[in-house]
Amino acid sequence: MCAYYMYKIGNNRIIPSRDRYLFIFRLLDVRAQLAWEPFAATPDQKGMDMTQLSVSKCDNELYVIAIPVSPNGGTAAVEVLHISSGYNDPVNYSINLGSVLVPGGTYSITMMGINWGGPAAFAVNLNGTPYTFSDGSGKLGLVWNQSVNVTVNR
Repeated sequence: MCAYYMYKIGNNRIIPSRDRYLFIFRLLDVRAQLAWEPFAATPDQKGMDMTQLSVSKCDNELYVIAIPVSPNGGTAAVEVLHISSGYNDPVNYSINLGSVLVPGGTYSITMMGINWGGPAAFAVNLNGTPYTFSDGSGKLGLVWNQSVNVTVNR
């Protein structure tokens, strides 16, 4: 027997919910032993967009913000991520934009790279499209910015 239940966390406990944007768990019944297991739903099962953003280089500081283009054009920016690193150390960060950008719509994703000195390098991948910057001049301050429109379905 296998059933799907939705739950949300509130007041330090898990309570039932019918909200489709919250956590989904699968309750497994194996010979009277019950166990909770997170359920990895596909986008159509959760109603969630799977727009992926990942970062593999950040030397020194990277900001990524999302500005609504539609339906609420330019009403407020959302900080999607802020990473600091250096000495060409690798980073590995990924996020599903559909989990942080509510409501759905078109967003301008703006990536800004800041250098503190020495070489600068940034590598961001948005839905399979790479956006990179590399400069060994040692220029300080904002050295890279790029904006890309994406649509998040909710």
